[in-house]
Amino acid sequence: DIPPGTVARSDGYVFMHKPAKIIAFQPHLHLLGVKQCLELIYPSEGASAKTEVINCINFNNSWHLSYNYADDVAPLVPAGTLLHIISWQDNTTANKNNPDPKNWVGNGQRTIDEMAFAWIGWYDLTDEEYKAAWDERNRQRQSRRAPTAQQP
Repeated sequence: DIPPGTVARSDGYVFMHKPAKIIAFQPHLHLLGVKQCLELIYPSEGASAKTEVINCINFNNSWHLSYNYADDVAPLVPAGTLLHIISWQDNTTANKNNPDPKNWVGNGQRTIDEMAFAWIGWYDLTDEEYKAAWDERNRQRQSRRAPTAQQP
């Protein structure tokens, strides 16, 4: 439910049963959709979970873009991670795509209805593949930080 003159937020979650490499993110909303973010909630043993927002897209219903990660920066996620999709719909006059900001909008398949989800591309890794990918990523980061020898 998105009452007239309001901005609404919706949240969706996917539990990653296996380690994985995320290769793409494609937000999908309808006319009221204005923003969508992908956050990782890492597994934790304590009371506080570590989170990381890895993508936030200002959504435009005219362009349904897929954001593909380069191989060397594609997020690596351990088993037990939650993918958290956060979406905002704007039912106010500030949203130029809103056909009638005085109207209540509900969930549905039509473009004038509202909904929010994301296509997320990933492939599962074995524990060994995850560790090797993580170690390689750290080696690459270290080599980029290493000082270079001065030329005479």
